[in-house]
Formats: sequence, C-alpha cells, structure tokens
Amino acid sequence: MAELLRRPEELDWSCIEEMTRIRPGAGVAASVAVILARDLLEVPVPAEAKRILPATDRARALATAVREETLLQGQTSGDEHTTLLALEERSVARRKYRAARIVRYPESLFRQVFVEIGPKDRGLIRLPRRLEFLYHVIRPLRLVVVYCLRAARTLWRMAG
Repeated sequence: MAELLRRPEELDWSCIEEMTRIRPGAGVAASVAVILARDLLEVPVPAEAKRILPATDRARALATAVREETLLQGQTSGDEHTTLLALEERSVARRKYRAARIVRYPESLFRQVFVEIGPKDRGLIRLPRRLEFLYHVIRPLRLVVVYCLRAARTLWRMAG
C-alpha cells in the first residue's frame, strides 16, 4: 500500500471508489492499510485516498490494534521496561528497513526530500501560486534545520 500511495497519479481512483462502494469490507481493509502506511512508514496520504478511503472509527481501531501488535511483535511481558526495550528494538529495525529501502530505491529519497511538498512546507511560508516552485528549495533547507536541531538536542542530552 505504501508503494501505491507514493505514486497516486498511477492509480485509477474512480475504479477504487467503485470497488469500495460495491464491497464495503474491501474499503475498510484498504483504509486500515492506508492508516498503517501513514503511521508506520510515514507515507503521505493523497487527498483522493482520504476522500475514498476515510479513516473511520472502525478502521482506526483496527489499524491501532495491528500497529501495536506489529510494534510489540505480538508479545508483552507486562513489564514497562521490557516493553520499552521491545519498542526501541522495533524502532531500530524500522530505521534499518528505511535505510535499506533508500539504498535500494534512491529515487524515493530524492522524491521525499525535493519533490513532495507537504503542509509543513506550505505552512512555513505562504507563496503566491506562480512562486510555488520555490517550495522545492525551501523544503530541503527546512529539513536540514529540523534534523540539525534534532541532532543537537540528542547530543545535548547525551552530554548532560
């Protein structure tokens, strides 16, 4: 689902809408998959997907259960320390997965950094329509600042 959402222009949204109208269960399953792709892999959700596959209470509840089961690998000791360690291990595994994906598909990193303009970029500064191409310069600069600040905070915590 994550790979499909990364290329929304290649999807036939009217066909998806018709299929989910005829088969409501398929719509719920697809909504859960969209929520998980957004939450676990940080895939931006296109407006068409939000409209056709709404995040209903049922879909959110199912996605939450699947996400928690995935992050905890289906087990918990009931001990907060052990659970937190398991979550950290999943976080490390997720970072390794992302790194491997970037090595395998470097164009996806390029697209995420330079091409996909999100609400945070538009919220930073409002540009007139004819100057929107400047968001492709603003985005990498914004990301550099965000990640430099994050690294500085981490180093500060480690030093203190």
